[in-house]
Amino acid sequence: MQIKNSKFITTVASKDLYPARNEFAFVGRSNVGKSSLINALANNKNLCRTGKTAGVTRNINYFSINNGDIFFVDLPGYGYHEAGKGEQDKWAEILENYLLNSKELKCVFVLVDSRREASDNDRIMTKYLNQYAIPFKVVATKCDKLKKSEYAKNKQLVAHSLGLGESDVILTSSENKFGIKEVLKTIDEFM
Repeated sequence: MQIKNSKFITTVASKDLYPARNEFAFVGRSNVGKSSLINALANNKNLCRTGKTAGVTRNINYFSINNGDIFFVDLPGYGYHEAGKGEQDKWAEILENYLLNSKELKCVFVLVDSRREASDNDRIMTKYLNQYAIPFKVVATKCDKLKKSEYAKNKQLVAHSLGLGESDVILTSSENKFGIKEVLKTIDEFM
């Protein structure tokens, strides 16, 4: 897939979903690099707001790709400890509503940090997606922080900590664009 253009469309904070088509959603713990990955895929560093602090994405953000041929959907992060329980519950409700009710969802990219084992929240997310037969692929981010000699070992670590095969994990770096073509190829396969 080649992305020719991209633009922010809307933010949704309620149970009403935006009528998009061919949706590819991005989910993961806060500060795992969802917005940075979306920017790298779209080759547009200003598309998605990124931040040094966790918890920037608190609602569902829709981005039109290639004049609406597909949509990237940035979902609220989970596991942000500084957010109060009420706010975390709100994010969880928004997330669950989207995952269960989006009729155009093609694939969920579950982002995990390539430098460590998947978290309990990551395991809960992949089990949830399996339980509801929602297609997903794991994207291990921030591999630019690893030595190249650590790539295979860390990919295996992420895969095994989620109970998945290594072919279910894509190593990526938004910084140096490593793995971006593989994610775009995955999007093609789901289309």
